[in-house]
Amino acid sequence: MFPIDPELLMYLKIFIVFTCIFFWIKLAYDVLMRRHRLREHRHDR
Repeated sequence: MFPIDPELLMYLKIFIVFTCIFFWIKLAYDVLMRRHRLREHRHDR
């Protein structure tokens, strides 16, 4: 392994964590919106 600056590694870890959090929030939001839309469509009929 090539040596990495600890500060850079810390920033990289933070970036990965934030990316994961953002991904899960977006996924949860998409699922909730899909359910909401399905419920609305059932309402219309």
